[in-house]
Amino acid sequence: MAVNEKVVLYVKNAWEKGTSPTVHEVKLWCKNNGLTISIRDIRKTLNSLGFYLTNSFKVFRPKLQRQTIAFAPGSISVDFWFDEVTTINRSPAHIVCCLVVVDIVTKLLHVEPIRASRRLSNVVKAFDRLLQNWPSSFPIFALNSDRESVLCGKGMQAWFRAKNIKHYVLSGASASKAFYSETYIRLLRMHVHRILRFTLKREVRLNFDKHLKIIKAQIQYMNRAKIPLGPDHCSKYSPLEITPLNLGIYLEELRKVNPLKYYFSAMTMSHSSILNMAKFRIGDRVRCLLKSIGLTDKIKLSVRNVSLDIFEILQVRT
Repeated sequence: MAVNEKVVLYVKNAWEKGTSPTVHEVKLWCKNNGLTISIRDIRKTLNSLGFYLTNSFKVFRPKLQRQTIAFAPGSISVDFWFDEVTTINRSPAHIVCCLVVVDIVTKLLHVEPIRASRRLSNVVKAFDRLLQNWPSSFPIFALNSDRESVLCGKGMQAWFRAKNIKHYVLSGASASKAFYSETYIRLLRMHVHRILRFTLKREVRLNFDKHLKIIKAQIQYMNRAKIPLGPDHCSKYSPLEITPLNLGIYLEELRKVNPLKYYFSAMTMSHSSILNMAKFRIGDRVRCLLKSIGLTDKIKLSVRNVSLDIFEILQVRT
């Protein structure tokens, strides 16, 4: 199925205005504009958007009350990768886990080992090494992750503020998922297991203390390979070759091959900002619903639909 760029732009403009077109509304728009697209293809197109959901009534609506996303060069996705060895090792040189970092737009991949324990001090050391080794063409300004207790703690948040890095936790169905970084963790695990199976001629459990060199070699190969844009299409640039000078050419390649990723994932530089989407938008008409009113400290009166008045949203706080 070839995704039509005009349909993607129509849905994107409707989403920016705060409306949610139905399946038949999109189908009617396609008919009026001379586009022959089936309802099944429309559902597939809209369902491929990572942070939106399709159902039988609304094909395009937010999953939950709020979704915060940062898509721009220098915005990274972070997650922790654990090996397959569960032995207790209290050595300071023992690698507990690895910090997997991937740039959302340029797909630059980096891994930093965390030794001894996953305490705040060790995690901060890993992030310090990350900032030292990260290329200066696109400095890190935003960090997207799941709800990790170490990253959401006060100490780590203070370190982010000191480094001018904004931390965003993906809400909705991705509250326990880190999107891009988990995808690259699966790829790394698959490739490293293939290498170990080929060299040792047997199945071996992944151990960071023994196989860290193989992991780093695989990361170097992935950073030098051409960026995949879609089925049977690759960019002429690798993650290490993308600079602010040729970023526009790379985004134009992405727009031609996969307009969904271009308009809803890798936003252009004019849209390289943090996008906050709230449950309600300005102009929506709502009715207040109170479930309980406290008469005294011990007695509560359960009431539904206390206020029958309809209010109009004038300001939205995100």
